[in-house]
Amino acid sequence: MEDIKKLGIWMCHSSVHLMEYTNEVPDALRNNEQEEIHNVQVNDAAMQNEAFHLQTESFKKLGVAIERYAEILLFGPVDAKVEFMKFLNGDTRFEHIKIGIRQTNEMSENQQQNFVENYFSNH
Repeated sequence: MEDIKKLGIWMCHSSVHLMEYTNEVPDALRNNEQEEIHNVQVNDAAMQNEAFHLQTESFKKLGVAIERYAEILLFGPVDAKVEFMKFLNGDTRFEHIKIGIRQTNEMSENQQQNFVENYFSNH
């Protein structure tokens, strides 16, 4: 029987870290599989439009990376995870994915991996 593929996605101000959870051990994905999302400060309509397009493109790239997973956890200190969840919920390609979301403080990579392990092992 194949394990259900699970993925933790840490979202902070300037980056996204993807941590796969299989066989009760989370593994950080290779750097070339991680996508950057930039928290752009917006002051006027033109900048808001540019920020929206950057975010949308980043979400599309992240969406491709998560399509093969059955369950994902979005977590971190910023609201990008909520926007990404809305993006996923608005696309039928992601209907099969169970999505969890948690607000956290800043975390080191080890803390992120421990958080993913605890979430999925107790979930």
